[in-house]
Amino acid sequence: MSSWAEALKPTPPPTPSPTTSRPTNKPTTSQPSSSPTPNNPYFFGEEFVTVPSLGIEMSAGLRVKLIARTGRKVQYANGDESDRSWHSNSDAAGIIPLEDGGYVYMSNSEADDGKGGVYGLYFNAEGEITEYKALLTGTTDNCGGGLTPWNTWVSCEEESDVGQCWQVGPDGRAEETVLGQDGGNYESVAVDDRVYHRPVFFTTEDSSDGALRRFIASQHGWDALHSEGEHSYLYLLDWNI
Repeated sequence: MSSWAEALKPTPPPTPSPTTSRPTNKPTTSQPSSSPTPNNPYFFGEEFVTVPSLGIEMSAGLRVKLIARTGRKVQYANGDESDRSWHSNSDAAGIIPLEDGGYVYMSNSEADDGKGGVYGLYFNAEGEITEYKALLTGTTDNCGGGLTPWNTWVSCEEESDVGQCWQVGPDGRAEETVLGQDGGNYESVAVDDRVYHRPVFFTTEDSSDGALRRFIASQHGWDALHSEGEHSYLYLLDWNI
């Protein structure tokens, strides 16, 4: 589990060159070195670099900046720092735009024994850090999740039999959803909202025989995940059948 969070932003396209395809803008102020595993399928792109100062590998053409470390206060753009330290066991996250042109990085904590939750790191329109705060606490093993069409984050507890899925807003509003009504090792959430008033949610479980659940909501917006709808499962058959 990583002890820091990174903010990744694309750099301008490299200037065409007749002799090399290497980007002209370096992705970081640290001198990157060539990756020993350029064909790793878990990375995007065709060229990769390592950042020795951070001990990470990333796609060429990106920039990376260290913004927080587990157990340390978050530094704000105005010189102040957060009241609390960055949470432990950072896991899945989503970015939600704010009305003022800024955005919030919603980050899960996969800590156990009721020490997990969701935390928000807030940026202004210039990409500067302005605030860090807890949005959901008292939960356990918040692993995966997913974004909703109405700009909220669904955080999934990966805890056998009792795990739940929580809808969390950037304003700190948090409520248990109907997606986790059965309890389970919930992992990720995806949504298809091509039919506005009947968005379809899919929820996975992190288990070799875990169910893939489908929920068709009866409305759009926050209440869609806290009211009645149609629940069903996708049955996966043995490949020999």
